[in-house]
Amino acid sequence: MFTIMRRFAIKYYFLSIVLIFSLVFLSSCASFGPTKPNPVFQGPYPARYYELAQKNSLLAKELGKLPEIQDGISSDEMIVFERLDRIYHEDPIDFDKFFNQMYQTGLSEVRKYCSPLQALFWLVQEDPELACRSIKKKLIKWLLWSAWDYSDKTKWGNPQDIMDRLNSPEVFEYWFRRNFKYDWSKLPIRDPRSALQSAKRSLIKRRVCVWMQRTSLIYALVKLGTRQSLCGRIFSANRVNIH
Repeated sequence: MFTIMRRFAIKYYFLSIVLIFSLVFLSSCASFGPTKPNPVFQGPYPARYYELAQKNSLLAKELGKLPEIQDGISSDEMIVFERLDRIYHEDPIDFDKFFNQMYQTGLSEVRKYCSPLQALFWLVQEDPELACRSIKKKLIKWLLWSAWDYSDKTKWGNPQDIMDRLNSPEVFEYWFRRNFKYDWSKLPIRDPRSALQSAKRSLIKRRVCVWMQRTSLIYALVKLGTRQSLCGRIFSANRVNIH
């Protein structure tokens, strides 16, 4: 009996967290619909980009959708294209396999751009050797862990930029689990009804996540244009049945 009551408490405890996110967001959101892909930057591009496009046209197209490219290509970004072309030439098989995995993360017809590819772009710029290791590992989470520096306010200071980046259930789940943790000692389990009291007391904000007060899990799912239950993915990791 106690076990059943405990499961009941945990279930509604998590649901109350989701409800808090949803209500706070809906009270302040100006738009509530799926995104659209960025247009492919028309150029001019450095010569290395065209060489890369001959080897993998889809990769080149997705690179052209990255926010870093939308306003033109700087001298530093030209260096990134040179490095990308060299890395691709050194190991095209692993590169293609990993890029296919990145491309399939999220919905290409909905997301503004491919977030894992942006992470690789950043990593090639900052640490080419680590980028090569990430390609060989072929693990999206490893890539994000290697490339995402939450202390960099130029990349993690704008809430809209962050939401555009969290454009797949897998990417959102990784970000959420890295930036939030729960104080389980505050979870009431003796009285299931008390589980509905202020759930946000047990949610500990970390790093750049204060802005999350203006977002919600439901919003993310709608913007992603997917029916996949992200909440279920997160909660199932804690073995919590929310159905």
